[in-house]
Amino acid sequence: MNWGSFFGVEVRGDESDDEMAYKQLEYWIATTKKILSKKEKYKDRILVLNHAEFCISPEVEINKLAEYSGVNISSDLSSDLYSIPDRKAALPRYRDMDTGIFDSRQIEFVKSQGFGTE
Repeated sequence: MNWGSFFGVEVRGDESDDEMAYKQLEYWIATTKKILSKKEKYKDRILVLNHAEFCISPEVEINKLAEYSGVNISSDLSSDLYSIPDRKAALPRYRDMDTGIFDSRQIEFVKSQGFGTE
């Protein structure tokens, strides 16, 4: 509701769950495309992290973020940070949903970003 209008995604507040899911995916697609275009322009100045990968392999992703940021993290702090991500958050929740509510353009973009849809 707060940022959708910047990306042409208007939320009225009376959307059905399916309509809201469609708009949420539209928002994700629009913001992802924006970030990818910025990454193309600014190359090494933007680090894109995948939330699912962050939850599945927190050690790898946190180390990647620390290295990118130029931050040295103590082993004690590393252990604490590694325990924060919830691995359940990376579960493919779409499998429990009707993905037929999304159009082929949306599904193709999701696939192009390395995410499953079946």
